[in-house]
Amino acid sequence: MAYKKSKETYNHIMDVTIELFYTKGFKETKIREICRQANINHSLIYYYFPDGKYDIAYKLITVHEKKCSQALRKHFKTTNYILYTLVWLRFLAREMLQNEIDMVCYVEAWSFSRPYRNLFIENFTAAKQIALEVDAHTVQIATLMGDSVWSGLYQSKFDGKMNISHKEIRDATDIARWTYMGLSLDKIKSYIKEAEKILETIPIQHTHLLVSKNEKE
Repeated sequence: MAYKKSKETYNHIMDVTIELFYTKGFKETKIREICRQANINHSLIYYYFPDGKYDIAYKLITVHEKKCSQALRKHFKTTNYILYTLVWLRFLAREMLQNEIDMVCYVEAWSFSRPYRNLFIENFTAAKQIALEVDAHTVQIATLMGDSVWSGLYQSKFDGKMNISHKEIRDATDIARWTYMGLSLDKIKSYIKEAEKILETIPIQHTHLLVSKNEKE
C-alpha cells in the first residue's frame, strides 16, 4: 500500500518555514534549519516539497496571489483585461507593503524560483483585446522581460544600489512589458494612471504573505 502524506506534517513544515521566512528572510533560511525546527528527517521534507524551500515559497506565493485576486474581485470587476491586470499588480504590491517583510520575501523567493503564474495568459488576452499585433512568443518574451526588470530593480533597491520607489519599479516594469508588445508609451502611461485612480477607491484588505505565530496569537 502506498504511503500517504500526512496533512498534519505538511502543515507543520509550512508553519515552521513561514516563521523562519518571517524572522530570517527567504535567502537566509536553510533547509536543514527547517528540518531541525520541524523535528523531521532531512530527506522527509523533499517527500512533501520536492524543491525544498523553493517549493514552499511557490505554494505561499500561489495562495497569497489567489487570496488577493479574490479580495480584489469583490471591489473591482471589468472586462478590460489590461486595466484589470494593472490594477491587480498594484493591489498585490500594496497589500504586501503593509508589512514590508512580505515584499522582501516575495522578491527574494521570486528571484530564486520564478514560480509560474498566469500573467502570460492575461497579457496575451489583453494584447489581443486592444488589437496589438503580437504572437504568443512575443508576449512570452515581454512577460519574462517585465519580470526581470521588476526583480532586478528590487534587488538593486534592497542592496542599496538604487534609490528607487516601489511605484517607480512597478511603472518601469509595466512600461517595459507593454512597449515591447507595441503599445505606445503615452498609452501605457494613461492606463497606469487610470489603474492608480481605481486602486485609490479600493480599501486595503490586509492580506499577508507571511504571518508570524506571535501575530496569530
